[in-house]
Amino acid sequence: GRHVLWAEEAFVDIDHPVVNSGDYGIRLDDSAGVLRSGTFRTTCNAIDINGHKIVAGADYELSVINNSIETNERAGFTAYDDAFVDLGGNTISGASEGSGVIVKSSIVNAHHNIIGPIGGWNGFWMFGAFDVRIENNSIAQTAKDPIIAGGYHYGESGWSLNSPQPARVHVANNSVEWSGGPCQSTKVREGRVGAADVGESALPRRAVGRRRLRTVRNAEARSRRWSAIAASDSSAETMAKKSSSIARA
Repeated sequence: GRHVLWAEEAFVDIDHPVVNSGDYGIRLDDSAGVLRSGTFRTTCNAIDINGHKIVAGADYELSVINNSIETNERAGFTAYDDAFVDLGGNTISGASEGSGVIVKSSIVNAHHNIIGPIGGWNGFWMFGAFDVRIENNSIAQTAKDPIIAGGYHYGESGWSLNSPQPARVHVANNSVEWSGGPCQSTKVREGRVGAADVGESALPRRAVGRRRLRTVRNAEARSRRWSAIAASDSSAETMAKKSSSIARA
């Protein structure tokens, strides 16, 4: 099958797309901009992002926000090979043979998403030289791990993984529900069993440079905006209840 829309090296503004059937949804290669408020019902991957837009040495981010994603078999969202993505406010479910979110060697800020149920594998699956923030998400009813960061199953029976690479993930303020089970794996740090945690000096240069700093600042700013929106909604609801009570009185 093919993607409904495939764009390369473009600045995009895709608003309210609807893909109600088909194998694949949207693929964006080496692009920047925004993909928002879409509805995706696909058999395979719904949204695939590969690489990011670079103009005159400047890196441009792609925002994937407020989309409703349900797949029959494969991943809801993927970011591969130096993608630079803000992933926020999406609902992702299905994936009877895949994971909700897959990140390979990319920078992703994932926040305020609802992940699950996932029938195949994991909520978040990250591998390669990734640099990811996972904050204020809800992850529930995943068939395997809610979050896999790196190749900690490397060398284990039943897993086919490349050698682990230096990578980083920040996980905070998420709601995670899982049925549990035994945790048995080889501890791998910096490609070595039992080695110390990977420091910044061991990370890829792209992960500790200008893009990383901007990603952190953007994430903090977005978190403040989302908190302000939530507070505003709560205040409005409270005022509506008070008005209703006064009217009844």
